Amino acid sequence: MNDPSFDYRFFDGSFGMKKEAWNPDGPAKFVDGYDIKKMITDHIEFVDSRSEILIQAVDIVASFLRRLLAREIAGDDIATALGRLQLRRKRGDQAQSIQLLTLAPQPDPRNELFKTIQTMTEASRSIIKPERNHSRAKSR
Repeated sequence: MNDPSFDYRFFDGSFGMKKEAWNPDGPAKFVDGYDIKKMITDHIEFVDSRSEILIQAVDIVASFLRRLLAREIAGDDIATALGRLQLRRKRGDQAQSIQLLTLAPQPDPRNELFKTIQTMTEASRSIIKPERNHSRAKSR
């Protein structure tokens, strides 16, 4: 992208490289590029969930969430339980616990999937702690 709002300084560090590239119409020439393997796979460590209890917990929650959204399991009690494990944030004036990509122009609020997500969001917890009412504490 040739846009000043994109910051590519991170890529220019040790990830930049020059390499001789084959050219079908002439002699080989040097090209600038980025070492994707070094940027991504060299800095990621995959752990076996059998040895990490938190990874097991995330696997279980993700599995239940996938099954709920695929309608393999159903019920407001399950949506509420999963919602309690989620954090929500304000996106504009609307609370959001998960981000859902839809190809429809506007989600239909009568849709069962929309109702499930709404139930989860209502049960989720805010990222920001609520403000304490200091006036009550002073009056005691």
